[in-house]
Amino acid sequence: MTTARTQAKALILADALGQRAGLFQPQPLDTLLADAASELQCLHVENENLRAERDDADRRAGRAERRMAALNDAVRGHDAAFRRMKAQWGVHENVSFDVVWQQALDAKANAQPAREPLTDGEIERLHADLQARKLAAQEALYQSRIGMQCGMCADGRYQASSNGYSKFHRCDKCTHVPFWREDGKEFTAHGITKDKP
Repeated sequence: MTTARTQAKALILADALGQRAGLFQPQPLDTLLADAASELQCLHVENENLRAERDDADRRAGRAERRMAALNDAVRGHDAAFRRMKAQWGVHENVSFDVVWQQALDAKANAQPAREPLTDGEIERLHADLQARKLAAQEALYQSRIGMQCGMCADGRYQASSNGYSKFHRCDKCTHVPFWREDGKEFTAHGITKDKP
């Protein structure tokens, strides 16, 4: 506002000097004041426009700074995640992540596909198959001990026998019934004997 008043005073003074020097015809004071007021209004409008542009530039600069800060935070987060994944993968942090990613893709391609969970029917069939194999193995072991030398009298041989509930072996001489350890050897009163004659 002070600058505008100074400019108006300067115009009035210049006009007065111009009139004395005969450079131009004198103009009424009202006309000069109207021109000065009009110029002042233009300057005021221009000042308001400049302020609006400045405020808009400040807002855009603030948004840009916030965006830049967010991007920097994201970059730091990604770098930290890459370092952690490289450490978990067992490589140095200077190794390119492209190398780590390619190794992970190769490992995935070579991995066996995950098996779907077994259904109840599949579990029952597996259980029945295992039971059948167990019974077959027990029967084969039972048959393999027929004819073995008696661990009690050493004269007889074991023969197949049964009491109607279970099968076992019995010596054909002394009627001794042997008991077997888990490793296939026989428990006897004289110690542990071999499982073969």
